[in-house]
Formats: sequence, C-alpha cells, structure tokens
Amino acid sequence: MSDVACEDFVKDSVSARIFLDLEINQPIPDHSTLSRFRSELVRKKAYDRLLRKINKQLEHHGAKVKKGKTIVDASVTVSPYAPKGKTTYEIAEDRNEDNRTDENNNIEDTSFKLIEKTQPGVDTDARWLKKSHKLMYGYKQSVAVDENGMVDAVCTSSANVNDGKQLSVLLSFLPSSRKKEILGDKGYKIPQNDDLLKMENIKNRNRYVVERTFGGIKRWFNGGVARYKGMAKVHAQHVLQAIAYNLKRAVSLI
Repeated sequence: MSDVACEDFVKDSVSARIFLDLEINQPIPDHSTLSRFRSELVRKKAYDRLLRKINKQLEHHGAKVKKGKTIVDASVTVSPYAPKGKTTYEIAEDRNEDNRTDENNNIEDTSFKLIEKTQPGVDTDARWLKKSHKLMYGYKQSVAVDENGMVDAVCTSSANVNDGKQLSVLLSFLPSSRKKEILGDKGYKIPQNDDLLKMENIKNRNRYVVERTFGGIKRWFNGGVARYKGMAKVHAQHVLQAIAYNLKRAVSLI
C-alpha cells in the first residue's frame, strides 16, 4: 500500500488497529508521519536489524529453521524512474557483468553523471540490465532463505551487478549454524565464491532457485517494482517486504 492507502486502511479496519495495538479512540498516524518514520529507519539503517529481531521471535515460535541449508538467489526490482531519450548506455547482461571492462564501467559512470544533470527525475542509483532479451532499469534484490523459504537476509545492488558478488554480503548476516551448506544457481558459481566457501568450510551446492519466496512477495506485496528512489530506500523496501512475507508465512508454519 501507499502511505495514504495505509492510513485509510487502518482508520477503517478494527483488526488493523488491534495488530498495531491502537485503541479505538486513539488517533491514527497520518501518511506524512509514516513517511518520516520510514525515512528515519532508513537513515539509521535499522531495517536489517529489525528483520533479524523478528526472525528471532519466529524461531522461538517454531516458524524459522535454526540449522540447515541456506538457499540464495536474486531477483530484479524495476524502477519506474528510468532515463528517457536517446542517450547511449553501457548495459550489462544478466550473469555476464564480470565480463565488462573498466572502460565499459567508466562509460556508464560518465553517462549517469550526465543523466543526473539533465534529467532530475531519474533514479541515478539504478542501472540497466538485459535479462532474457528484455531491458530492465532498476535494482537487484539478493536473498538468503531457509528450507521453508523464510527470508534470513537481504542485500540490494544496482541491477547490473553480478549475483555472485552479493554472496559474501549475505553470508555476513547469517549465524554459523546456517552456513553449513549453501545452495545457489549458476550465477553464484564464480571463483571468488568457491574460495570463500572453501575457506569457511561451507558445502557448495549449485543450481537451486528461490521461486516461491520471490513469487509470494510479488503476489502479496507488489514486489518487483521500486516504490522509491535511491539504493537505501529501495533496500528498505526489499527488507520490509521480506519481513511481511515471513510474518504471513509464519501463520501456516506455526
């Protein structure tokens, strides 16, 4: 929901008031309050900590797996704030970002500095990606989930970043009990990850995807489209959707 729609929903829903621990005669925070509060959480980088705290509660209730396999995968979040016009961009193809030269990256950086000056409405943190012959402009959401598909960790990058480069970030969020075996698709099969997993004595299992989790987030919470501009705010969206997904799935798991 948008902030305005969220405000209206809570005003009209008794169950929403109960969930938020608001008495029937208490005032509802308006949409601007919600926006400012979310921005403050982004500024303090609180969303990742919030996900970990909620997951601890879900573990206590038996809805999260404490030990076992960790599955990693990535999905593209499309930004509606793409640049317009005939400017030439250096576009990465999915899985092939590592093959780009320094010259390619420098050309891209230069072009996006130009975009920032000439097109103020563009989200300059996002990037172009060609996936299955389709051009996308936005971000990439990488997640680590347990065997039930419950999200343990989220990291966000521009869309042109290779999936495999986010593995070390995801692992840094996981407890040692969840690092025994990692399952990922071929995008994570790169030399630096092989070395990392060998050094930490983690079993490396490939060709595994997290379709159910991404599908649920897209179906239930309109995932896959950025609601905000900028890496930090889009990451907050990704984490908040992961929290909402875990809470919704927890009902049936408990």
